[in-house]
Amino acid sequence: MRWLLGLASICLLAGLQGAAQTPPRAMWLWDSSPLLADAGARRDFFAFCERQRIGIVWAQIATSAGGNGRHVDRAADWKAFVAEAHRRDMKLHALDGDPHYALRDQHTAALAIVKAVVAYNATAAPNERFDGIHFDIEPHVLLDWRVPPLRERLLEAYLELNARAAAVAHDAGLAYGVDVPFWWPATSHLLGFVDNVGIMDYRTTATGPDGIIANATGTLQEAERLARPRVHVGVETSVERGDYLFLLGISSEAVHKAIVERSPSATLLDRHRARLVDDGAAVHVGVKLPGADDTLAEIARAFRVAPSRNPDQAAADAQAAFRREGEWLDVRPRMIRPGTASFAGVSATLMTPGKVTFAGKPLSEMTRELEQAETAFAGYRSYAGIAIHDYAAFRRLTVGSP
Repeated sequence: MRWLLGLASICLLAGLQGAAQTPPRAMWLWDSSPLLADAGARRDFFAFCERQRIGIVWAQIATSAGGNGRHVDRAADWKAFVAEAHRRDMKLHALDGDPHYALRDQHTAALAIVKAVVAYNATAAPNERFDGIHFDIEPHVLLDWRVPPLRERLLEAYLELNARAAAVAHDAGLAYGVDVPFWWPATSHLLGFVDNVGIMDYRTTATGPDGIIANATGTLQEAERLARPRVHVGVETSVERGDYLFLLGISSEAVHKAIVERSPSATLLDRHRARLVDDGAAVHVGVKLPGADDTLAEIARAFRVAPSRNPDQAAADAQAAFRREGEWLDVRPRMIRPGTASFAGVSATLMTPGKVTFAGKPLSEMTRELEQAETAFAGYRSYAGIAIHDYAAFRRLTVGSP
């Protein structure tokens, strides 16, 4: 009996040591305003973080132009918020980002945000200072990404921005981190000068060739080789949903030419944040409803799209392209009628695929998959923990769950 008790004690100790070795988790907080304004919301937030083992929060800030550059809005509220996080042994990193920051003519604006955080910290007490800066830029959504030579230049500019931003942050004693998709081609370069990365490893199964573990392993191995940067493995709990109207059948060659030449028609696509579905020879251009007809008519005129005589056939031909994308539901023919002209179109609903997000799944399923991933990642010194996107969605997922 005594040896059984001894074995049980050893197993219990090993279990406790294993739990202690699991790093705390990080979490994105994109809508900070309610927490800054409401003491009750703040209490709920910090209690939630403690229940879910959140040790690092990437919290979105807002900045405004002032006499001496940009400044962090609501600085007094942030000082109280950061101090409360530090009292609970949590770290706060200032979060911001926009795909356009990757463009060289936007670098000054992006660096001004970094400098605003540095200036904020200079006026704050030690316990009120941000621990780091975190950028979520994602230039792969820009039009330039569609053209290989422009993509190369975009990647060069993106790396240049992050190297400069990291240098400014480091000079002020701040950690600097970025978000990257798991397939991102520039990650190995980023790891040379950032302190941490959040891999957008948005899958809902831990194992398998396209699972959380497989998609993060390459980055972890590269970080291991460099022996400095820390890697957070991010999972999704939110859903992107939206109703769109698509103009069908713009020539792929015309879209390519417009992007390369930076023409007004390409600017039009960018200004309306158009979604593009490529069908080989043709590109289908979507704009969010309502009020899309006039915008798509303007785009049709810019690309000299002829009014359609056979809209049902055009819609049928486009169906395969939408299926390949994997995120479009309920694709139906819908004429675009801004006036006297009519153009072939389809309506479609954008929905984050189920393999990407834990939204709508039981919390127990998410817990099981993340525990498998954490066990697999435990052997990497560079592994910093799971990161969860984002607070609002994750909290909804936990409602009603034990």
